Amino acid sequence: MSRGVQGRAAALLIAAALLVGCATAPPGAYFPPPANPATARVSDILYRAALAAGDDPERYSFAFVQSRVATAYSDEEAVFYLTDGLLRMPTEVVEAVVAHEVAHEVLGHIGDRLEERLAAPGKHSGSRGRHLHRGRIGSGLD
Repeated sequence: MSRGVQGRAAALLIAAALLVGCATAPPGAYFPPPANPATARVSDILYRAALAAGDDPERYSFAFVQSRVATAYSDEEAVFYLTDGLLRMPTEVVEAVVAHEVAHEVLGHIGDRLEERLAAPGKHSGSRGRHLHRGRIGSGLD
């Protein structure tokens, strides 16, 4: 491979990495006020799930997404996104879904997705929400 081709390939990889790193929040993402009962509920659930998995709860954060669909997902920065639809579910369901997302984080699945996107940037839809860090979790006892 010539130097010019190698240089262009390296520049393309760097640009892809920067684009992934500069992704924005998913559409409909928002932060409810700290006094909102859903904020305390999710904070407590995420805190307990991280502790149960043997992970540091302080490295996680969360935001909510306006959607009737009950789902959750996370990004490579350990930001969890929970939809309004999920928040309407019983606490046991939310706990199970959050524990599932924490397991992905602890097992490194999110990093695997990032590596896949960098290896084949045209095949993936891009990163979600790396800039949402205001919904920090706590013990729920504050």
